[in-house]
Amino acid sequence: MTRNQVYEIVTGYAQKLGMHNPRAHVNEKFTPHCCRVWFTTHLRRAGMSRLFIQELRGDSRNESIDIYDRIESDELKTAYLKYIPLLGVKLSLEKELDPG
Repeated sequence: MTRNQVYEIVTGYAQKLGMHNPRAHVNEKFTPHCCRVWFTTHLRRAGMSRLFIQELRGDSRNESIDIYDRIESDELKTAYLKYIPLLGVKLSLEKELDPG
């Protein structure tokens, strides 16, 4: 099976499901690459080991997974607030931001 055949099959089914518009902006397209990004992102966020994901994707380099480790601002804030108490640091942002 060729790369183009995979593309045609994936986009064909995605189009039937209303997930792919070949004439639209990239955000309205579902391609094999989109599927690969979605797969990797969800496995990483669920906590799967990088090594296992690398094996499932057939990657030979670690860097190919690094681009999927995006940090959303709300995730960063939640993690920060979760771990700051473990450091013994007490913060009062409201007091620091409101001098009066």
